[in-house]
This record gives sequence, C-alpha cells and structure tokens, in this order.
Amino acid sequence: MHIQELLKDLSILSSTGPMDLEIQGLCIDSRKIQPGDAFICMKGGVFDSHSVALPLYQQGVRVFFCEREVPLPKDAAVIVLPEMRTSMSLLAQNFFEHPAKGMTLIGITGSKGKTTVAHMIYALLEGMGKTPGIIGTNGAWTGEHSFPISYTTPDPIELYRAIRGMRDKGCDSLVMEVSSFGMKYDRVSALRFDVGLFLNIEEGDHVGPLEHVDFEEYFSCKKSFLSLCDKTLIWSGEPKLCELQEGLQATYTYGRELFADYRLLQTNPVELGDEPGMGFTVEGKLNGEFKVHSLGEVGSLNALASLAAIDLLGWDAKKAAPALEKLHITGRMEWIYRSDDFGVLIDFAHNGLSARTLLRSLRQYKPKRLVCLFGVNGNRDINRREGMGKAAGQYADFSIITEGHTRNETFENILTGILKGMSQTHGRYVIIPERKNALEWALEQREPGDILAILGLGHEEHLEKEGRRIPHSDRQLVLNYLEKAEPSKDF
Repeated sequence: MHIQELLKDLSILSSTGPMDLEIQGLCIDSRKIQPGDAFICMKGGVFDSHSVALPLYQQGVRVFFCEREVPLPKDAAVIVLPEMRTSMSLLAQNFFEHPAKGMTLIGITGSKGKTTVAHMIYALLEGMGKTPGIIGTNGAWTGEHSFPISYTTPDPIELYRAIRGMRDKGCDSLVMEVSSFGMKYDRVSALRFDVGLFLNIEEGDHVGPLEHVDFEEYFSCKKSFLSLCDKTLIWSGEPKLCELQEGLQATYTYGRELFADYRLLQTNPVELGDEPGMGFTVEGKLNGEFKVHSLGEVGSLNALASLAAIDLLGWDAKKAAPALEKLHITGRMEWIYRSDDFGVLIDFAHNGLSARTLLRSLRQYKPKRLVCLFGVNGNRDINRREGMGKAAGQYADFSIITEGHTRNETFENILTGILKGMSQTHGRYVIIPERKNALEWALEQREPGDILAILGLGHEEHLEKEGRRIPHSDRQLVLNYLEKAEPSKDF
C-alpha cells in the first residue's frame, strides 16, 4: 500500500524523507519486523521503541510512524503523528481497507460475563443463518477459521487483520469483547458499534501497577465504550446506571428491576437433555419463555442480555432463541464431568464478584457439598485475593486454596490476601500450593453428592510462574484422574 493511502484521514505533525514509498505491512514489535513493513514507534510504560528506529533502518526498514522526530538517513520516511494509539487504529483500518464496513458490530464490556454473552450472541446469530465472527478472551474466529490474537481486545494491527480475515471468509457480523484496556489504549477507537452492552462493573478489580491507576480510571474506560455505540444496553441493577446513561440517546436496560426495558420475571433450573440449564420468563420490549444451557440466575441474565441485543438490531430474537439451549462455552461454567452423584465444573472466575455469582448459582442444584478449588493471580489487583477468599468462604462448604498464575510473586504473598478474605467467614479450607496436587487431592476426597468447582483458569492450558509458561490443564488432569479411577470409586 502507498503511504498516501495509508495516511488518509490522519493528521500529520511533520514528515521527512520520501513520501512515495510502498509498504507491505504494519508492525509495532521490533522483534517481529518483516521486509517491507512500516514500523510504529511509541513510548510505552517500560520501553520506548523510538530507540530501535536506527537498528531497524539498518535492517532495511524505510517507513517510520513516530510520536516525535527521529534522526535517520534521508532515504527513510519519518512521519510524526499525534496521539499515536488513536493514529495507529486509523492506520490499521486504512491498511486493511476498512474491513468492518458493512458488518453488524456488537460490543460487550463488563467486569464479568463478557465471554459468556459474546458466545451467546454468536450462537444466536448462527441460529439465524448469519455468518458471525467473534473476538475475545477465548480467541478470534468465524466458523472453522481462527485468527491469532494476543489479548481479549487485541492491538489495532491484530484486530483489523483478524476482521479482514473474517470478512474474506464471508463474515457479515462481529461480536467483540471490549476490555477496559482496549479502551484505555484506544484499540477500538476507529470502530462504530451498532449495539454496545454494559454488563456490570466491580470495585476491587483491574487496579494495580500493571493495570488501572484507580477505580475511577477503570470506570471511565468502561464508560467511554458506550460513546462508540449507536444503541446501548445496560444492566438495570448497575448502581452507576444513571451516570452511565448520561449523554446517551438510544439507551435501554435489562434485568430484574421494574423499570427495565427487558425485564426478567422468574427463573428456574431445568434439564436440557441430560444437561442442567435454566428456564426464564421475560416481559417488556420482548415477551416470552426461554431456556439456556447455563447455570443460575446469572445465566438467565446473560441470556436475556443476548436476546435483547438481537431484538435491538431489529431481528427476531424469539426465532433465534433455541440456539441458547445448545450452547457450549469452553471454560465458562463448563461441566467437564457429571455422573448421577458427582460433578466437576471449571470456570474462569478470578475475582470476588464472578466467584460469588458462580457459587451461588451452583447452590440451586442442592449438592451435598459444594467444594471450591481456586487460586488468585499474582501481579494483578491485590483486592481480588480478599474478594476470592471471602466468596469461597461464604458460599462453598469447603475450599481448597492453591496457586493461580503467580507470575513474579510468591504463592505465600498471594495467600496472605486470600486468607484475609477467608477469615471474614466461617469457611473451612485446606492449603495445597501446587495446583496439580490440589486437583488430585480434591478428587481423592470426593463424596457422593459433591459438586467440585475449579476456578481461575477456565479454558487456559498453562500456569505463569517467574516469567515462564508451564503447561497445565485443569480439564485434562481431572479427566485423566477419573479415567484411571476404579469403577467402584468413580462416582
């Protein structure tokens, strides 16, 4: 692509060198540069990539987009742009030729539930005969075609590359999780969403040295997403509802509250074949009885949000609804083993709100014992530790505290925060630092009638320790253990 095409609709602060060059790609990681790429220089929290401009020039790079002037030989194009993160979104959009144009875009933000609701909407769209794509925590794909991404909301180059790949595969709609970091770093600022969903927000999450400065910044980033949406749908039980709705034109609500546009009337556990699910009744802008392959009232609320999004797009939500009964989401409230009197479920829950919601939902199934195995991640908001400990202590009959992604912290340091939360309850627990040992112990101690909830990793297949990714799968360890168990002991 010619530089001039790439710079369409961008402001340029200054430029030196030739402006008639062609580029083959965009790159922000100097370790991944390819011949013909233009390099985007930015000052980050740890590293300033302007410092590698000269070495990259020596490797053959000739086009540089920068935040400030960089001295390079005259045959290099050095183009200084304002607000580089915003500019990068526009560059990527231009390079991949506006791939989202003509697609229906649905965005979802919230402290918990983004992945679940995204998968629900994806299933509804497929059920309607659409060809949807999805981008989020579990990856990016359309149909059988997947695209590599590094984050829940990827950087603009990965994002637009994935959307372009989806468009080339015939994708006509896109469901996307929009994280607070995606907003903080302007990863989606060049997109316009037809419908945006705001599920909830929780204090004591995503605040820390490598995350948001404080809750106010976290909330502001979440709220700013709504300004990118033509229509918005917000949980009616959100304490900051009025603040979120300020300045919005076409805004709607869903939930239990009497004023909700899409009101959840009642819920009840049901069986969907041989799997547990939820039935729920809705009134308001949408009326009827529905079922979803999910757990608890939160499962019904998530399903309601998904149906409401379809309705706000002007499509037939009732016709699409049966797709929710066949829903399967890897690592989210996922039963990996069930028999007549024992069940094992894995979930990504990694803060107090999500753990509390899940464990309360499982109570509806009246287990003899609800056992919770969990760890909390290091180098993240320390309030999660107390929140997870308190949630497990309140809602589980017994807890097994183990490691999560300890990263560059010690397990003992993380444990201190967990026990602070646990001490506020009468919860019983055991501490087994190594996760593999904890899983095996939990299965050895199982009793008829138990539900074992394994929280924190969900679909992930590794543990992060001291800068390394160590292969680990909760699912595989459990299934391997139960496969070897003697039939008489295999409840």
